[in-house]
Amino acid sequence: MTTLQLNAVVGEDGSIKLQGLPFKPGEKITVTVENAPAKDTERYPLRGSIIRYDDPFEPAVPPEDWEALQ
Repeated sequence: MTTLQLNAVVGEDGSIKLQGLPFKPGEKITVTVENAPAKDTERYPLRGSIIRYDDPFEPAVPPEDWEALQ
């Protein structure tokens, strides 16, 4: 069994045209059609954005404000 994945665009009339298939004329094949996955930018909106931590281990509250340390 040969598996082939192609990308195609649906035409105005709702059809697609596949060229250069590696099958012999008259050979029976099974065609499965599914939507293309969403772009990564839609799925991961923060991808590529700049994130910087100046001091990631700095406490959120100054140590003198902690009751447990007094």
